[in-house]
Amino acid sequence: MIDITVKVDPDRLSDFYTMYAEWLDRAPTGLGDDPGLADWGSNDQEAASYVWSKMHPRARVLVEMLLDANEPVSGSDLAKELGPDAREDTVFGSFGPPAKLAKEVGRKHLIRSRQRHEAPGNEYWLDPQVKSLFQQVRAASPAGEYR
Repeated sequence: MIDITVKVDPDRLSDFYTMYAEWLDRAPTGLGDDPGLADWGSNDQEAASYVWSKMHPRARVLVEMLLDANEPVSGSDLAKELGPDAREDTVFGSFGPPAKLAKEVGRKHLIRSRQRHEAPGNEYWLDPQVKSLFQQVRAASPAGEYR
């Protein structure tokens, strides 16, 4: 995998995220998980702490919603947390950097998603193992930590 940098007019940023999200949806591995990456395990506290400490506050807000949720959360509900200008494609784009951090520690993306059946858009959740691990990391982390 390689990093790609592109310049996007600020007025078209949501269009770019929409295009990118549609492209990722067509990828055979869904959210972009590399099949060579390991699943998260109960002994991955150090890796999870690294991801948590490096996670941008905007992404962390969304992950915290998933940590506190008892069921999948719609992309539109997550977007509301980001502000009045955020849309579902903003949510999808916000989950890209945590995926990159997870890859840095050799782990799969911590976020899971699927298209909603009852309404348009996606819903997001954390697998129980990932949820438990990141709840522990969050509890042990100083408030507002971001490096």
